[in-house]
Amino acid sequence: MPKIANKNCDETLPTCGRCERSGRWCDRTIPLKIRAVQRSTRSHDQKDVDETEPGFAIAVGEPSVELQSEEIAQCFEHYLRVLSPWYDLNDLDNNFRRVVGKRALWNSLLFSAVIAFAAIHQSKTGRAALKTLAESYHTCCLRLLIGLDEADAAIVNGTALAATCLLRSYEILAEEEDPNRHLYGAFSLMPPLSSTIPRDPFLRAGLWNYLREDITFSLINECPLKVDVGQVDLDLGRDDDHANQITLLLASLINAESADSGGPLGELRMAIEHWRSHLPFQAYHESDGGTFPRIQMVQECHGKSTTLI
Repeated sequence: MPKIANKNCDETLPTCGRCERSGRWCDRTIPLKIRAVQRSTRSHDQKDVDETEPGFAIAVGEPSVELQSEEIAQCFEHYLRVLSPWYDLNDLDNNFRRVVGKRALWNSLLFSAVIAFAAIHQSKTGRAALKTLAESYHTCCLRLLIGLDEADAAIVNGTALAATCLLRSYEILAEEEDPNRHLYGAFSLMPPLSSTIPRDPFLRAGLWNYLREDITFSLINECPLKVDVGQVDLDLGRDDDHANQITLLLASLINAESADSGGPLGELRMAIEHWRSHLPFQAYHESDGGTFPRIQMVQECHGKSTTLI
């Protein structure tokens, strides 16, 4: 909400004019109090702070200082070791581990998203006490996102898009009423897909993750994607490019089906068959695994490619 970010807000409901024009999610909740908290090497649950007070939220300081807390450092490690590989399934450069990990060390927006996601994931897998910590960092991340301007470096370099992808995962795990609200917000952060893919590897990684989330949402809700992929020219120079190519074809197929366009549908089916027959890799072992067959391949992106067919 612009008012929280010290910007003019016309108070229009359900979405104010400024957020409508910029494509941001408009936060209509009561503004939370952001209280400065003195940092130390103690765990957050040892701090002399009343976290039960309504509206409490941790004010995120420098990530390097935050990480002196063993609890925060453990959450950060959990993201790098357990969560980031899911985002990097189709990325041989491992941008969501390598770049997010490095950039989060100095960028509070990305750091807040990482800690919120890692904490909520662990709260669902045996450490329920981390839920409060997750909610606090989630709130701070939202405040930082809302305060961004269109020309902000975090939007231009893909940091905001990556943070928004992580926030959507957070909200799915948090079982929020609308876990797709950040899927809508991320759309405004997407680079154009009219004919080319961005050259920046980190921006590309965020784009592919967003596009796959958009595909999932469209299949569940039986609706077209928010993204029009157009006639994108993708260079198939690496193995993970083949997984990304079938993602583009699937996105185009869903949009064509929604538009009931007979001509493009036939062309797309031919393109998918051509893609399938020209894959430069194959499984080195296949067997009957019961409900699902067991297929083993050299690279994770090889297997991910075949699941998108």
